[in-house]
Amino acid sequence: MSERIEVYKDMAGEWRWRRIAGNGLNIANSSEGYKNLTHCLEMAQHEWARLKANGAKECRQCHKLEAMDNPDMPFVKDEHEAALKSGQICTDCHQGVAHTPPGKVDVAQHP
Repeated sequence: MSERIEVYKDMAGEWRWRRIAGNGLNIANSSEGYKNLTHCLEMAQHEWARLKANGAKECRQCHKLEAMDNPDMPFVKDEHEAALKSGQICTDCHQGVAHTPPGKVDVAQHP
């Protein structure tokens, strides 16, 4: 399962977003409901921009560069080091592969 942002209607009929980690845990959510879906999606986009601005700090808490030292694929660590040095973050390459871009969110009903 890949990380994704879901939007859903809450019990009051308002739109909310939540960011779901690859392991299925809710790692972030909107603190308020939105009357319109477009505004909710804009706020989800803001969450992705925040991730870019902080250098994907949340990703790097678990996915350490040192752990990417795979003897079967030595190029992986080098590519990640080069990407970090050039200012890229995880979602610059992995968004849509390991992460669902906000423009393609799942619209789910509140569980």
